[in-house]
Amino acid sequence: MQHPKVKMSNFSHGETKLLIKLWGSNFVQNKLILTNETMSVMRILSRNLAFCGYFRTPKQIDLHLKNLKYLYNRIKQTKLMGEELTKEDLDWPYYKLIDEIAIKQRLRRMKKSKLGKMKVKNEIVNEGIDIT
Repeated sequence: MQHPKVKMSNFSHGETKLLIKLWGSNFVQNKLILTNETMSVMRILSRNLAFCGYFRTPKQIDLHLKNLKYLYNRIKQTKLMGEELTKEDLDWPYYKLIDEIAIKQRLRRMKKSKLGKMKVKNEIVNEGIDIT
């Protein structure tokens, strides 16, 4: 016998802000980089939200974060293309929070890329391979 689907309430503003802050933490971002299994990270977020009194499943959290990232990227693209933003886009309260995380992610990728290039260069030098 299947259970009837129960519509969950929307995420509150406070709940969404907390979720973004948890998701943007160095701990969670590093976990996301190191794992292919994002649902394990969503379970961590779910437990942390529950600790603060917000009860959501990992699947709900994953979907909410995907929706937030989609809205962020749509607004970002609109800005980059020089198009006019709607009032809803201008008033969206999570843009700055997510933008800070996106900037940190880009910096983290740049550092990782530079470290990778340095490591390859050092390995080439250490192996005595002529790169000229």
